[in-house]
Amino acid sequence: RKGNYGSFLSDTDPKLVCDILSTLRNNLPSEVKVSAKIRLPEIPTEENIANRIKALIQGGGVNMVAVHGRTRRENKTLVRECSWDAIRYAVQVAKQIDETVPIIANGGIEYASDVAKALDYTNADGIMSSEGLLENPGIFLHGAQDDGDMTPRDIFDRQMKY
Repeated sequence: RKGNYGSFLSDTDPKLVCDILSTLRNNLPSEVKVSAKIRLPEIPTEENIANRIKALIQGGGVNMVAVHGRTRRENKTLVRECSWDAIRYAVQVAKQIDETVPIIANGGIEYASDVAKALDYTNADGIMSSEGLLENPGIFLHGAQDDGDMTPRDIFDRQMKY
């Protein structure tokens, strides 16, 4: 917040974000890929989401975008669910602009089963997880169990294996 970077910069000066990304894109070798992770705009209307995605792909020249389904004011403790609807819309917009740019869904991934649900629902090209992955480092392993299907002792034993 103090340094006005990250999601704060996206909300206060989106043009500068695109300038930074396009400077990277224009000054790095083409084999070096440029990616960006965004949160939903403060007012997450379809128009605002579309404008943010278009700016990143067209103005910033990014090769991949991760879309977090919450605004910067929302967090997991204040707003449990994230908007997979908004992520799905961002994927639709991005694919209309450039179908080669992968869109990664972020937010709302707590269990192994959430990975498939999010991919199916959002049509994203991949999944990013933070807190869920910290609690269960095996969340992306084939055959991983959801915590709700396990006893507390099973969860403890799994964590100790990691």
